[in-house]
Amino acid sequence: MRDPRCVQRVATFPIAVPDVDRALDLARKTLFDLLILDVMLPGIDGVTLCRATRLDGANALTPILMLTAKDTEADKVLGLESGADDYLTKPFGTRELIARVVALLRRQERLTMLADVSHELKTLLTCWRAATVPPTH
Repeated sequence: MRDPRCVQRVATFPIAVPDVDRALDLARKTLFDLLILDVMLPGIDGVTLCRATRLDGANALTPILMLTAKDTEADKVLGLESGADDYLTKPFGTRELIARVVALLRRQERLTMLADVSHELKTLLTCWRAATVPPTH
């Protein structure tokens, strides 16, 4: 299981990108543990970037946290409906941000573990069926 202290690694090595084209390229090609997006970006909004990330590429299932000054209920719902897993408005406390990141990573770890168990069960079931099916003549 992932060590909760991994947040220090994530927080220590963030990747900031200068423009949306580079962000889209990275999101499609590079697998991340977590993406933190701002809604208000130059050229394209974070909601559109979130949708594009969910549709195509390496991070389609990566947890996404929207971190933004847009704080109306409609903004939050739009962000979550676009594919974000969480939505945090500015100003925010560092402890809250870290707690949300840890929660998202913990949830992702559980999903990964469930997928592994599911794969193992399917393999066992296939083997069991092959062993119990009478031979055909």
